[in-house]
Amino acid sequence: MAKMTNESKHRVKLYKRGRQWVAMGLTVLALGSAVAVTLPMTAPVQVVQAADDDGTIPTFNGVGRIQLTGNTATNPQPVTLVIEYIDVDNNNAVLERDIFANQQTGNTGTYNTVDTNLTPLDAYNFGSQPNRYQYTQGNTVNFSIPEDATGEYVVQFPMKQVHAYDTTTTSLAVSYTGLPNAASYATNATYTWNTDTNNATGQVVYTYAGLSGLTLPTVMGYSTTATQASATPTVTTYDTLTNGAPQDTSITFNYTADPQYSYIQYIDDDNNHYQVGTLENLSGVTDETINWTATVPDGYQLADGQAASGTLTLSYNEDGDMPVVQVHLTHKHTQSTMTTTNSVAYTYAETDDFLPAAQRTALPATQNVTVQWQGDTDEATGITTWTPGTETNTVTNPAVNGYHAAAATTDFSQTSTTATPADQTQTVAYEADPETVTVEFVDADGNVLKQQVLNGYTDQQLTIDTAALGLPDGYVLASGQAASVAYVLTGDADQTIQIHLISKDASTGNDTTDPDNNTGNPDTNTGNPDTNTGTPDTDSDTTTDNQGKDSESTDSQKPTTPKSETTTGQAKTAQTTKAKNGQNSLPQTGDETSPAGVIAGLVVIGLLFGFAGKRKHDGQNEA
Repeated sequence: MAKMTNESKHRVKLYKRGRQWVAMGLTVLALGSAVAVTLPMTAPVQVVQAADDDGTIPTFNGVGRIQLTGNTATNPQPVTLVIEYIDVDNNNAVLERDIFANQQTGNTGTYNTVDTNLTPLDAYNFGSQPNRYQYTQGNTVNFSIPEDATGEYVVQFPMKQVHAYDTTTTSLAVSYTGLPNAASYATNATYTWNTDTNNATGQVVYTYAGLSGLTLPTVMGYSTTATQASATPTVTTYDTLTNGAPQDTSITFNYTADPQYSYIQYIDDDNNHYQVGTLENLSGVTDETINWTATVPDGYQLADGQAASGTLTLSYNEDGDMPVVQVHLTHKHTQSTMTTTNSVAYTYAETDDFLPAAQRTALPATQNVTVQWQGDTDEATGITTWTPGTETNTVTNPAVNGYHAAAATTDFSQTSTTATPADQTQTVAYEADPETVTVEFVDADGNVLKQQVLNGYTDQQLTIDTAALGLPDGYVLASGQAASVAYVLTGDADQTIQIHLISKDASTGNDTTDPDNNTGNPDTNTGNPDTNTGTPDTDSDTTTDNQGKDSESTDSQKPTTPKSETTTGQAKTAQTTKAKNGQNSLPQTGDETSPAGVIAGLVVIGLLFGFAGKRKHDGQNEA
């Protein structure tokens, strides 16, 4: 504002001086004609925008050239012509004033600048400073001074500011956080700025043009939300008149670790390393070290050397293979015991045509052997494996008089099993031994007239049919002697039964008295037990000479059918069985006998023979 005030004052001075110049030039104007003439300027004054420190405006003594083309005034008057150089880029601010006081109203012409006039403005590099201004419409301006003009008539000569365009750079220091070895990624990038330098004012405008030298690193397992655009400066325009110039700066990019996952996998070492159950999730972020603790499934236990907990560093694998914690397991086992019994039961091999079991030779009682089992239960599978304390048991089959077992021992075997052990029972059948009984036909004196050997088996009941066996010639059954006798074979040796006979003559009344008072009942001899366990011969007859009489042996075959019928003339098995009391039984008269009758007969015969023997012995003693 002070500058404009000084300029106004200076213009007033110029205006007064111009009036003087007008008076001096009236004569010249009066003599002017339509022909254009060139008039030299007298001491023109240049007005520049920038005043000196003391506020005065410097002057310029150069010469500009005015070329008049005519005068249109009827009464020209003196006037001062002022040529103002104006800055069209700065609201038409006046940069310089060239004053010509020797002009008249009505003059027309052109003003052609003299280049030296522009030196103070640094126009077109005429001065030592950079080019500050340049013409907007060339270096000539037309003017026409109105006839009514008074004082100063101003003609404006437009100028525009000179701009210099260039580029400059600033540095961007780039650093990173959140990455492993983050310092290794640090770098420097470059900002490029377009510069617009106003040579007239000295103002420089910086406009952001781009960034180079920056590439955000790609680190697997890490990510950032930033992009290269994130490095764009927040201020993209600088002006030296307002906010200065751009400076070197820095930026830090933050990365975060990506989520990572892993698993605990349980491995069954007792089952071909198969996986147990489902995977147990573990989670964290890249390169994080996490803690894990195994949850052992029911029925399992940690394998030897397997840790129950630990740490795991989660890393990123480009192939998608994640680190997995493998926990090795074995099956948990519990122990138990149990006992089973191996039993040997005994039975008779034959039943038909033998005495009832209750009356037969007693068999051994059932023998029992206990087996201890050790159970191992796999808690993972629920299967129990039972192992016997002994894999074999041998039971000795007892000896039974008159019987034999197929084998001397009975064997049991047991092996490890996953089934629940059970008691074992074996039944051993005792077969009756082959036995013989000698049937002796004796007379009243006890002489053996005939012998017949009958074959059978222990506890088998035989029916001795005297008619079938045949009586010696000349003899008949003694009084009270049964024609058919039941006999039960025992396991004893030398079994004998006697059939008492008398001669036919004695039976008809000739010497019918038995000197020994023998009643004719058969004698039965019991020998020692026969322990023969072999198989009897079948259908074999033997004949021996005994006091001139025949001795025959007849087999009684081992019964194979449920029943046998008595046939006259044969030694055969009885249809019904008799009780065995450990001794041979004497028969009573009749085709069929009962055990009680046999016993009673034996007792009577024994008594009779006892008395007869005593009388005979007494007679001999008397002789």
